[in-house]
Amino acid sequence: MFRLLGKTHPGAVREQNEDAFYRNDSTGLAAVVDGMGGYAAGEVASAIIVKSLGELNPASGGLVAALMECHTRILQHSKAHPESKGMGAAVVVAKLEPKQLSVCWAGDSRAYLFNRETGLRQVSRDHSYVHWLFSQGKITEDEARNHPKRNLVTQCLGLSAPQPELTTVAWKRGDSLLLCSDGLTDELDDRAIENTLNEALSADDFSAVAVDELIAAALAAGGKDNITVLIAENRHVADDMLDKPKIETPAATQRHSLVPILLGAGAAVLVLTIGLLWHFSG
Repeated sequence: MFRLLGKTHPGAVREQNEDAFYRNDSTGLAAVVDGMGGYAAGEVASAIIVKSLGELNPASGGLVAALMECHTRILQHSKAHPESKGMGAAVVVAKLEPKQLSVCWAGDSRAYLFNRETGLRQVSRDHSYVHWLFSQGKITEDEARNHPKRNLVTQCLGLSAPQPELTTVAWKRGDSLLLCSDGLTDELDDRAIENTLNEALSADDFSAVAVDELIAAALAAGGKDNITVLIAENRHVADDMLDKPKIETPAATQRHSLVPILLGAGAAVLVLTIGLLWHFSG
């Protein structure tokens, strides 16, 4: 029904990778996590979120509560381990269903919906200072991409009091969901991402090629941050597209078996009738 594939890369500059991702094809749950807080601490926050999502396995209506539980667990770990105090993580998580998907996020990790005909569309909206400036009309889109404070998030798990945002969108067979950390979107704009996805459509394994090519493109553009990409493909076949098997009852089967006999008998009667008419008319 769904095909999920993800990869994470430390990037071309940083030695450690504080990103992580989670995927479960059978439950349709997927997430990308961008840890923050310095060496080890960011990795720990990401690991806590990934482990917690696997344990909680939230339904679409429970995504916000699940992220808040992840937030609580990060705070509890920080309290028990003072060396990791101040760690946090941006996260975007999706619950996939055949005809719709629910996306929940806190921070600037993103979710996009992609289709061959309609192209690329961002589903989430960044919880960041720069996005707020852009939404207020104070800066342009180009200025937002190059703003010196573009990595300043206004909320994340583990710090302050996050308010995860939730949205539900329709999707169908042939659609793909892209989840990614800002290590991808800081290097590639939406047009570059869409072009890369379109080029990958000609490959035998779209997801594998698209994930690899997006990471490679981000590295070629500088790769200044950790890069994580996850793609989910909707391969659901609608009920009305299925060829339902024709089930015959014994009575129906018996009726079908009598058809040749009845046809033969009818033909014999017709021949006999014609012969009698010919005989008496003579």
